[in-house]
Amino acid sequence: MSRTDYKGLICLNEDIRNDIGAIVECLVEFSQLYDPEHDYGQVYWWP
Repeated sequence: MSRTDYKGLICLNEDIRNDIGAIVECLVEFSQLYDPEHDYGQVYWWP
């Protein structure tokens, strides 16, 4: 990912940045595991 991929700069405290990072990691993991034909319409719960 290059510097130009970012649309804006967000200045947040470290805890919020870490939380957002964890959410992004979950979404990336989900997108890698997601199978549109098999998983369509399913509901997923995270602990």
